[in-house]
Amino acid sequence: MYAFLLDTSTQKSFIALSQEGKIIDSCLMAKGPLLSKEIAFSIQNLFQKYHILVKDLDYIALGIGPGSYTGLRVGAIIAKSFRLAHQIPIVGFCSLYGFIPDQSASFVSVIDARSGGLYVAEGIKQNQNITFSDPQVISIEEASPLLEHAEYVITPDLQLKERISSFSKKVQEKGCDLEFLSRFAQKKFKGKEFLEEEFSLLYLRSVG
Repeated sequence: MYAFLLDTSTQKSFIALSQEGKIIDSCLMAKGPLLSKEIAFSIQNLFQKYHILVKDLDYIALGIGPGSYTGLRVGAIIAKSFRLAHQIPIVGFCSLYGFIPDQSASFVSVIDARSGGLYVAEGIKQNQNITFSDPQVISIEEASPLLEHAEYVITPDLQLKERISSFSKKVQEKGCDLEFLSRFAQKKFKGKEFLEEEFSLLYLRSVG
């Protein structure tokens, strides 16, 4: 059972292949305008390395945001084109759910929502069991109690880490936990929690 995972919504965009819920390889993607130029080549190389064709995939796991309009569209177009060509189901995951601490702890996953706001999702990690709240967009001021009380604050954005460090001394800049996302996606696939033909993406938007 092969799956293709991709998330193009944050500064830690990636593509990955998994087998039976375990990552076999991954590639961190370029930021900004280089993303759309390089991702097709990177996908081709990844598939060729393991002699896998798109039609061999059991499903696609797509990060549906939050993120920028342009970045999210890149991933969505690729996932939709694979589905259209080969009738491969797509499962979606909130991009915030990939940013988790190494330790068992309460935490908040955070990315910049622009316009003075943050996208946040609260989480609790107990060994391999991780639960999340629904993502929300709030101002930095509104987020400050969450950031102060959480044992860890995880973000993919180094600049954001510097901005919010005054609210929490346990801010960590990290990439996605691909193993967790792979298990999360496989569970959704087995539960047939597929995205509809026309699905919504979580774009960055203003607070209020």
